[in-house]
Amino acid sequence: MFNQMEHRRKLQVRVYLLAFITYFGFYVSREPYSLVKSTLLKTWAPFNGADGIILLGILDTVFLASYAVGIFLVGFLCEKYDALYVLVAGCFGSGVTTILYGMADFWDIHNYWYFVVLRILNGLSEAAGWPTLIKMLDFHFSSEAQRDFLLTAFGSCKFLGIIGGSIISSVGLTLNKWGYCFLACGLVIIAIGIVDIFFLPRLPPGQHVHREREPILGDHQGDPN
Repeated sequence: MFNQMEHRRKLQVRVYLLAFITYFGFYVSREPYSLVKSTLLKTWAPFNGADGIILLGILDTVFLASYAVGIFLVGFLCEKYDALYVLVAGCFGSGVTTILYGMADFWDIHNYWYFVVLRILNGLSEAAGWPTLIKMLDFHFSSEAQRDFLLTAFGSCKFLGIIGGSIISSVGLTLNKWGYCFLACGLVIIAIGIVDIFFLPRLPPGQHVHREREPILGDHQGDPN
């Protein structure tokens, strides 16, 4: 019994750390889009024209719209397929679209529709992060008090990801090629996706959460509070 509980706790720690790192990676991959805007407005057609701000604003809107649609699609996919596979597909999709966005700098691409299509695909890919990770955390942490505490701490992914993405992107900008920002951040989320394949447990459709009271770190068995 003790060994079983110890194994479960180790599994919970592994799941939580990987979930935290994965969502951190999603935020890292989003950051170059914000930091490179000023550079694009100054040096890169079609954004360096009079309507550059409007064009970039449209890209942001396209991303948010596709992200919103993607949230619903991912929820449906998680009911049909293994949540881990959906998550990893999102990691790879996010990484590839981010890298291709940056490759416009190296391939000298100025076609606006190239950026529009990539932002749509990127939004759909990024949407895979939140629903799948929350489903995994909800499955592996059955205590309500435990989930409330861990999900609150989980929110810090956003701020750490923004900081990490900003640092990586800032270093990329010093190389006189804004594309390096996207290459580096895209590789980060792809690498995290590869790690998830090997170390995150699968969560096939049809597996349901069993709500049973169990002892956790900082929790005391039999304590009514």
